[in-house]
Amino acid sequence: MYSGKKVSLIVDETTDSRARSVINILFNFRELTKLVVVDYLEFVNNSTMGQLIVRTLVDWNISFSDVRLIVSDSASYIKKFFLEVLRPIMPQIMHQACLAHIMNLISDAWISIEHFNVIHKLLAEIKKTLVFSKSRRARYVKFLYLNGVSSPSNIPLFNATRLNSWYKIAFYLEEHLQFIRDFYVQEQKDNTFPAIEKIVAILIDQQEY
Repeated sequence: MYSGKKVSLIVDETTDSRARSVINILFNFRELTKLVVVDYLEFVNNSTMGQLIVRTLVDWNISFSDVRLIVSDSASYIKKFFLEVLRPIMPQIMHQACLAHIMNLISDAWISIEHFNVIHKLLAEIKKTLVFSKSRRARYVKFLYLNGVSSPSNIPLFNATRLNSWYKIAFYLEEHLQFIRDFYVQEQKDNTFPAIEKIVAILIDQQEY
């Protein structure tokens, strides 16, 4: 499929639910992009990453001279294996920092500003009250409906590995603030526990919020 073609590589490291390092390698040729490797590395460094990429190219019968670009994050070991492992055997190859990773770093820096601490706290406590409580999520949607919201939807939950979800719940919070405040005041009366007490304290304290 890719043999004999000028290809680009997309390399990404993540962790799975068992905290193992997972390396994903994709090939790209024109409009065709394919995930070709999902590998688990005990140690992730410039040497193991370089070996994995070289082995992948050999397994797919791709000439080193046909690899034009590698796209990845800007981790120091990535830069090191690019310069010390790939460049000596592929002098034509270029490295491009992944735009999605750059945007992720910008977003992470933005929401880490001290002024957002109270928002972080509020979103974390809201998540505690909803993530394992299907009945509370149902009560919230019913609460919206009874209060005139024609197409009620649940509060989107924040995922620490998906920073766009932080913005999604933050914007939702702004648009539904009065409903959320009134709902948790009602929950405090009928189904309270520590996280709800903290939410109500934040939402009622207008000066802090």
